[in-house]
Amino acid sequence: MRVKDEAVWRLQQAELARTDNPEIGQLFLSILDEWTTLAERLIQQYFNDCSATPSESPLLALRQALPTVEQNHGALSGLWIFEMLLVMDSNWIHGGGLYEALTGFEKAALGDVARSIMREAQQGAETVPTAGDPET
Repeated sequence: MRVKDEAVWRLQQAELARTDNPEIGQLFLSILDEWTTLAERLIQQYFNDCSATPSESPLLALRQALPTVEQNHGALSGLWIFEMLLVMDSNWIHGGGLYEALTGFEKAALGDVARSIMREAQQGAETVPTAGDPET
């Protein structure tokens, strides 16, 4: 996956690898990389063919690449797809315009996933013991 900022991406990768199940984090990253790499090839093809505008080509490419990714890995859950879209939006070199190109339904679902991730992060932060806690 070609990224906007290599240092930020390394931090994101490390965070994803620190999940409760590192194997799942690595699988997520592997599928994400495969999906964006396939999409990047399609974007280049669109550019060469002049068959899509620059603003629509990343999302169109992702939509067209998804069946190949799912053929290789099995059907992805909607949650994983939207989590990957969130990661792409902030890290992928073509991610900047993804949100604007989504349909209203897709934007609503993406917002739900983002809120769910934020709630989980806040709950996790509330349970992390600090130096002043009696448990430490």
